[in-house]
Formats: sequence, C-alpha cells, structure tokens
Amino acid sequence: MNITRNTDGSVPSCTELGCYPLFYVCADGGVLCPDCVNKEAKAKLVTFADCDCDRCKDPDPQWHVVGCDANYEDPDLHCDNCEVCIPSAYTED
Repeated sequence: MNITRNTDGSVPSCTELGCYPLFYVCADGGVLCPDCVNKEAKAKLVTFADCDCDRCKDPDPQWHVVGCDANYEDPDLHCDNCEVCIPSAYTED
C-alpha cells in the first residue's frame, strides 16, 4: 500500500475507507506504529521511500519507511520501536 499523508504531513493511523488500523514497514522489515513514525519524522529520524529530499536518499534501513498496510487479523503485531500493540481489525480481544 502506498504511504499517504495527512494535510499536516503526518501519516494516518487508519485507512480512509473502513478505518482499518495501519502499520508502517521499514526497509529492514521492521514494523512501526503511526505514532512512532510521526514522532520520529518530526525528529528527522524517519525517512520515506516516496521522498526525493537529500535526507531520504541515503537512509538508515531501520528508520526508512517503504510502505504501509492495514492490520486485519494479527492480534500480536507490535511496534518495533515502542512495543505498543497495533490493533487488528477482525480479531477479538
């Protein structure tokens, strides 16, 4: 799924259609929650694959966001940075 941004430049926490919870995938295969992507992007630690700026041309793979996806059914999906559980759309607690 392509990385979309809100009007303020932040990444969304859920899909526009259906409001499914999103997670972000890094070049090294790591997973980040939307809060960590937004927080670390402000600190200029996160870079994005769809960006042409100089900072994004030589990225650190563990902070280089290459895509995002909706968490439909994984109740154990956790952010690799803050370890928060990323909610799933269809699994019960």
